[in-house]
Amino acid sequence: MKTTISIIINSVEEKEPLDLFPETEDSFRHEIRIEYLYDTNLNQGILNASGDYIIFLDQHDTLLESGLKAIIQKALLHDSDIIIGAAYREDIGLIWNRDRLFKEEKINTNLNETPYLIYDSILSNKMFKRLFLMKNNITFTKDNKFNHQLFAIQSFSLSQKITVIPKITCRWSNRKKIKGKKSNRLNLIELEQRLLIIKEIDKIYRERLNSECIDVKNEMFLRKDLLVFLNDILYGDESHIESSLALIKEYIESIDEGIFTKLKAIDRLKYYLLKRDLIDELLQVLRFQKEFYTPVTVAISQRVYANFPFFMDEKYRIPKEVYDVTNEMQVVTELDSVKLNNGTLFVKGIAYLNYLDFRDKEGIEKQLIFRSRKTNEEYPFPLNNQRIDDRVIKRGNGYYYYLYAGFESEINLSHVLKRVEYECYDVFIHLKFNDITKEHYIFTISNGEAFVEFNKQLKYDLYTSNVGSPSLVNDVTINENDTIIFTGNGYVGFTDLDEDHYFIRNLLLHNKVTNETHRLGLHVNILDEEKLLEMNSGLFFKTNLEFLSYIPSRFNSGIWEFKVSTREADGFEIMAPVKTELFAYSEGSFQINNDNFYLSSFNTLDKDLLLNFYNKEQKKDLKLEQKLKKTNEQLEKVKRKLRYMEESFSWKITKPIRFIRKLLSKK
Repeated sequence: MKTTISIIINSVEEKEPLDLFPETEDSFRHEIRIEYLYDTNLNQGILNASGDYIIFLDQHDTLLESGLKAIIQKALLHDSDIIIGAAYREDIGLIWNRDRLFKEEKINTNLNETPYLIYDSILSNKMFKRLFLMKNNITFTKDNKFNHQLFAIQSFSLSQKITVIPKITCRWSNRKKIKGKKSNRLNLIELEQRLLIIKEIDKIYRERLNSECIDVKNEMFLRKDLLVFLNDILYGDESHIESSLALIKEYIESIDEGIFTKLKAIDRLKYYLLKRDLIDELLQVLRFQKEFYTPVTVAISQRVYANFPFFMDEKYRIPKEVYDVTNEMQVVTELDSVKLNNGTLFVKGIAYLNYLDFRDKEGIEKQLIFRSRKTNEEYPFPLNNQRIDDRVIKRGNGYYYYLYAGFESEINLSHVLKRVEYECYDVFIHLKFNDITKEHYIFTISNGEAFVEFNKQLKYDLYTSNVGSPSLVNDVTINENDTIIFTGNGYVGFTDLDEDHYFIRNLLLHNKVTNETHRLGLHVNILDEEKLLEMNSGLFFKTNLEFLSYIPSRFNSGIWEFKVSTREADGFEIMAPVKTELFAYSEGSFQINNDNFYLSSFNTLDKDLLLNFYNKEQKKDLKLEQKLKKTNEQLEKVKRKLRYMEESFSWKITKPIRFIRKLLSKK
């Protein structure tokens, strides 16, 4: 018997139904029936629906075929009441709430176990069991534009079977945020509607949920729902400002003071002023945030405070804790070079704290901390403070100067780390500025090699040789040092490129369950080679290659797939050698996949293939030469025309002058 999915589209205009599961895909299409209903009255839509499951879709949102298939399969497998997939927000180009909710799969959880569900109250990325909605009489509140939030929270609070999967299910347009579609948040009725919904949600939380959930809910309302209105009051008239602030103040009076400490300092300050009826001062802070948000900071003992308006002002005596930005500070790092050779590490780069001034050497201490994966022991190595060039001078917006953020050190590891070639170490940079300390992961040493993640903006001194990519994997293992070693056939091209132009190979690890991705450094050793062809651009070889990389610390859980990417030094990806993974890892074992390669002919790389490539390049060069010749001819024509115009213009000017001179001479 087919499972029916009712898609209720919030629109009166009927459109051509989506062909979600084409016949070419698999038999899944024959197990599912899609029912489309168009109705702006969603409660009536629920009554009219005949499906086992219901999806609510706004007319501007788009369901994604692969995501929809994934949530349907999970629903049928686990008999869940609610299945949630990730939503891609088109207005900001990001997955909505990815870090809070969609890092890992959750099967049949509930709101008490997963309190951050409250952050995801849109409907387009969710599928509800129809009988669950009918049994619990869950409906939409009439005449309230925020009724979707209450509907979602009611559903979450009554279900013990909520499944979350880290798979994009829909593209959410969020029409209110899209440029040119600005919503009228200043409308007092809209704020009243939002507060009515918030108060109904408060009742649900008091009756059914634990204190941790209540704290998460209150923090979200302060960070998101109420802050949107508070930040926009600058654009309203006097009556709107007064009425809106009165409504917000009335609500926040009941929120525990401890929740405000979790907010950013600038937002803590706004709520502090509102609670004390300092309205003019609040408006001044809002204007300050709009024009000069970068905080000028003051370091006191082990904390850092932002010099926002009224800081240390005797008239207001606002506690300095309101201005505390210590937890907001970030360690910013960029590596220019990392080389490990015979136990000696050479490392060069920059590191600084974004809210502190690195203008002088005094008070700045930098260390590399090597942390053993096996024993968790730490080994510190000091780094020098080096004056750097102007590349970060503008980053402080004129408030901070990171002149001594640089470091360049050569460290003999073999004296301290006796087993550097046989163990795995995660390396952190540790920054101490006076009494303030922070640390940040930067790279990993495994099996005597240094591996740097791609997104650390390394200049890639490690990867200057143009070694190739695998086309056929023979074997793959993980040794005791958490190093991945695999061998395969491939190709290598040694070219006469200048030293700034080279390629980077990275090992891509993708967790199929959590959607977590790592782009790791990759070393390649040539075991043996056979010369294939010599060209003007270099030599090409058929090779037997050995690839080495390391595994991330959270590797043991989930199902991982492995790919290799090729990039130019500036980060532009020029080739992905395979369409599918090279191999996968699950439950302690590897499964090698030698099908569906990007260029299957890599397996039998020969002279004909390379000659074909070479001939294509020659044709491109010939076309370029012809185009250049034509351009030069056109340029010559333009030059000749300019000379003619010059001469013509000169004659037109000189002729009347000569005539005048002639007349004058006669006189």
